[in-house]
Amino acid sequence: MLTRRGIVMGGAGLCLAGCSEKVNQAIGLGQRLMEIQKRHGGRVGVSVRTSTAVVQGDTAADGSLNINSSQRFALCSTFKWVLAAAILKAVDENKLTVAQEIRYGKADLLDHSPVTEKHVAKGRMTVGDLCSAAVAVSDNAAANLLLPLIGGPAGLTAFVRGLGDTVTRLDRNEPELNSNIEGDERDTTTPDAMSSLLRTVFTGAVLQPQSLSLLRDWMVATVTGPDMIPAGVPKGWTVGHKTGRGANGAVNDVAVIWPSGDKPPLFLSIYTTGGTLDDTGRNQIVSDITRLVIDTLAFAESLDSKSASS
Repeated sequence: MLTRRGIVMGGAGLCLAGCSEKVNQAIGLGQRLMEIQKRHGGRVGVSVRTSTAVVQGDTAADGSLNINSSQRFALCSTFKWVLAAAILKAVDENKLTVAQEIRYGKADLLDHSPVTEKHVAKGRMTVGDLCSAAVAVSDNAAANLLLPLIGGPAGLTAFVRGLGDTVTRLDRNEPELNSNIEGDERDTTTPDAMSSLLRTVFTGAVLQPQSLSLLRDWMVATVTGPDMIPAGVPKGWTVGHKTGRGANGAVNDVAVIWPSGDKPPLFLSIYTTGGTLDDTGRNQIVSDITRLVIDTLAFAESLDSKSASS
């Protein structure tokens, strides 16, 4: 259940102690978030991080906002950006190249495999093109063709463990991983874990610069979910994101958001499950949360600027 106590802001975002304006804004934020979750009718999880956030469970010491952020949600296709990162890590270690070709046939095609289906007559695609298809278009067959290159679902889990993520796990391939059964921990993550993973990959030394640039390009080129996180972001900002949908109302979007100017990126993860809304309504929930998060952080920044100049 979402409560005001479960909403935590700090440092670069909001603090719940000190400035009365920030306290009032936090109370208003809590009310609006509770209204959004009530409108959704199911369970909503949100985690946003800045590049300097220090996070412990459901509390944070700098630049975070959490709602049900330590609860598990089905990954669905949001795992595909992590898969691409793992592939690029193998490329950096000279275990793979983005130019090497993977052969496949009609038997490998799945529902929602538009790119691999287009090239099935040729019978092969490069690793780089498969990554692009898996991330930007959410091509399911592309993801399944890439997974064996890193040791399958267990290999992806091992990859995130190596980055300090003890929560995220992948157990199955497409499409089984989308079952989203309540209480089933297979193929799940938490909003906290995913936002922290985004931050680790995009601000750390996980990938070589060329590989990180490729990953960013693939995520920015995403064509799925334009009415989700991207719809809640101000004009002129850049969004690299990965959507996911599954059974039982799972609708997710995770993103790296680069504000205009020289400001550091935000790392936002929104996971939802259950509820009775249609697809348009579910997507609207995600964009509304995004807009609320960004408005809240912008409000806090304006207060900090006034405080610094006074």
